[in-house]
Amino acid sequence: MKTIGTVINFNSLNYILIGMLIVLGVFVRVMGLQTLNVDTDNYLIPWYDYIIKHGILTSLGDNFTNYTPPYTYFLALMTATPLPKITAIKLIPIIMDIINSVIIYKIVNYKYPIGLLAWWAAAIFWCLPTVIMNSAYWGQADSFYTGFLLMTLYFLIKNRPFLALLFFSISITFKLQAMFMAPLLVVLMFRPILNSNRLELEHRVKVWHFILVPFVYSLLCLPTVILGRSWSDVWSIYLVQVGTFKNLNEYAPNIYVFISNNYFNPISKLGLLVATFAMLLWIIYIIKTEIRMSLEKLMLTALTSVALAPFLLPKMHERYFYPADVISLIVAFFNPKLWFLPIGFQLISCLSYYPVLSNTWAHTTVKYAAILNTFLIAFIVMKQISNRKEY
Repeated sequence: MKTIGTVINFNSLNYILIGMLIVLGVFVRVMGLQTLNVDTDNYLIPWYDYIIKHGILTSLGDNFTNYTPPYTYFLALMTATPLPKITAIKLIPIIMDIINSVIIYKIVNYKYPIGLLAWWAAAIFWCLPTVIMNSAYWGQADSFYTGFLLMTLYFLIKNRPFLALLFFSISITFKLQAMFMAPLLVVLMFRPILNSNRLELEHRVKVWHFILVPFVYSLLCLPTVILGRSWSDVWSIYLVQVGTFKNLNEYAPNIYVFISNNYFNPISKLGLLVATFAMLLWIIYIIKTEIRMSLEKLMLTALTSVALAPFLLPKMHERYFYPADVISLIVAFFNPKLWFLPIGFQLISCLSYYPVLSNTWAHTTVKYAAILNTFLIAFIVMKQISNRKEY
């Protein structure tokens, strides 16, 4: 009876702590709802006001944002609520935070179907500093495309590659940065995954699955075209985004923060070539050395994919490491020896967010973040190279 009582007390303590984390996440988000920043002032609020002024149907047929239509649908939907505009805007990514917590739970629960580890993973995700800052304090939509990337991972471990590519395609309709997971999917065209019982799964990602990307994008943008927006306008959104910023580094913790923007033209072109070549080498290496992938190695490879790409590419923003912030948490639960990875990525992103959210606009903390990021990403890559059999 004493043993049973101890177990009950231990489980009760876990439930209490998890509940406290959930309440803490709610409280901190509520505290940040009314905060403003340069992006809310210059983009999100003017877009919201435009929809209110012109009406939902008319606005959706106009080109008044630099985001893709799927996000604009949610923004338009929130204008129909009686909520204050800044609260309505920030509730969009906050609701996605809730959904992502559930997805995190489902992914970790697949590995640990018994016990409370999946609940801990979801609760910790809910309280991650960069997740809270991104949605409640910044009002950004990174939780959307990252959420669909998490669904991609979930259906990969569930042996449903078609559904995985479907959600990957949906992710791209929200942010082009979802493409950072594409290298992982290319690897999975050539290498199978092992399930939790170490049995090889039969299905792999197929080339034709990638047809879903343009099809899903077209389908989700179709309502705006019906309402008056041209296809050329819709399909050029990402091209316009890429050409908007003329800085080698937009507060991203990568190597370009140390290079003068005076060399923008040559370095941006060279950086793109180097990044492409490096990612190809990484893909080829993984394909040649990994006969099959365990779930642990799958998560580590996913993390490398979404962290290495924005580290090597020029013109990256600080928020482009958001998927790495989240997936590193999953990696730590799948391989507890790597518990320090989510802590490291949180520190890196917090240092990168600081100049923007504090309006200081100095790169000092970003440079510290870039140095730490260099060591962390080097560790992840070397982990794959030197300890392949561990996974």
